Amino acid sequence: MLHDDLPADPGGEAEGIGYAVLATSRDGIRWERHDDIFLNRAEDSDAWDHAMTWIGCCLDVGDEMFIYYGGYKRGHKIEAKTERQLGLATMPLDRFVSRDAEGKGSLRTVQCYLRDGKEKALTLNADASKGSIRVQLRDNRGEVIDGFSFEDCEPITRDGLHIPVRWKSKSLDDLLATTLHLEFEMENASLYGFDVTDR
Repeated sequence: MLHDDLPADPGGEAEGIGYAVLATSRDGIRWERHDDIFLNRAEDSDAWDHAMTWIGCCLDVGDEMFIYYGGYKRGHKIEAKTERQLGLATMPLDRFVSRDAEGKGSLRTVQCYLRDGKEKALTLNADASKGSIRVQLRDNRGEVIDGFSFEDCEPITRDGLHIPVRWKSKSLDDLLATTLHLEFEMENASLYGFDVTDR
């Protein structure tokens, strides 16, 4: 997000500052830009990226995301040929945003459809190292599906990018070609995402 009328330091010249924010879309057509800063400029006035940061590209490298970004020290395009530099920031894969529970909380998804065919597995990108997450499944009438209740789910109590969800006596293979809702019971945990994949 560019602010051409703001100084990098209080009382300085208004040479323009900038920082990276996130934009999200549910359909790839309509986008919403969020005001929270994702990649901020450096606080140190001597840093090469003190006035501006912008993201060039992101690459998935193993379980990390490499974020290559550019920066200016004094202001927007001030000494662009001599002071502009490139940097690298890293973060765990797909951990841009999360749903967090301080104490107990729950979350239910919109209706999902499990296609028939290959065997399926549900995995979470989550941090439950200080608490727990359990998952239950509901049918399209909102009723809990037998064998897939919170009580049937083995609690997740660790941090990981691809944590498998397991129930005591059932698996997603029993529900192929089914419409359902996923419901998450969380305690002192963060949920970054979930995925249903072929096993």
